[in-house]
Amino acid sequence: MRKSTVQDVIEKAAALEFVQNGAIVAVESLSGKELQYFYKSWNEGVEDLSATSRLFITQVGLEPILRQEAAERGGVQNYGTELVSLSEDDDGVSAVVRSRDDEHTRSIRARYVVAADGAHSTIRRQIGIEMGGHGSSDCITVYFKADMREMIGDRNLSVVYVLNPHLLGFFRFSFDAGSGFLSIFSVTDPETGEHRNLVADLSDERCIDYVRTALGCSTDTQIEIENVQQWEASASSARRYSKGRVFLVGDAAHTMPPTGGWGGNTGIAEPTPTTSPGSLRWFSMVQLTPRYSIHMTPSGGPAGL
Repeated sequence: MRKSTVQDVIEKAAALEFVQNGAIVAVESLSGKELQYFYKSWNEGVEDLSATSRLFITQVGLEPILRQEAAERGGVQNYGTELVSLSEDDDGVSAVVRSRDDEHTRSIRARYVVAADGAHSTIRRQIGIEMGGHGSSDCITVYFKADMREMIGDRNLSVVYVLNPHLLGFFRFSFDAGSGFLSIFSVTDPETGEHRNLVADLSDERCIDYVRTALGCSTDTQIEIENVQQWEASASSARRYSKGRVFLVGDAAHTMPPTGGWGGNTGIAEPTPTTSPGSLRWFSMVQLTPRYSIHMTPSGGPAGL
């Protein structure tokens, strides 16, 4: 981001969302016992190692900045558009895309394709690259509103891991401590002691109960559920990162659990040579496929050449 000259803009946007450079701590609940401080300060130990500081920003806060930067650099962004088919020949790649608004299809011709279409990548499946790694587990993220000022107190908290006998997850809070999200990995029924299927019941009543458990607050605390997102936590990597003129990046190439933000950080770090001013020359290098996999491996993990 520093090389792209948007670092200052991102830092300002991040400061509007979260208190930066806070602690990472494990608790039984936000109002309950503190179990361990992993960092008192999020940038502890790295101040002298990097020209930039770690920061927290949401996808909602970051993506508008990236879209604006891409537009200013001449990038054309087509929303509501899906890939129908992809074919390759000696001179380039042809893609057929379809508008979801009117079903209109059109063809796009390019020299190369960078597949950045996420964990369920259509492009990766079409070119026949398989994934390998650890299995996935169903998780949810609950976005909520509640007055947490007294629970947080004077603590500067960036990430709060909840290690509760009945719930495992983590919190992030808004700047004013009036809203936040709770990502939940697993829950245990307090009566039976059995693991509960998280996605079987996503009602407001159930999600309020999860938030209340993690907060450690009484029923007097008002909690409003804004949204609930279902997702899978997994650790997997593509068997190879490229095939012909198609190159995988981000979640299309690998997935990882959210702990530490490694997925997002890896996705930012690895595409640099594919988006630099010399990218076309880089793409056309001799023995491109092995070179690309070698470049990607330190960021995304093992891959076959």
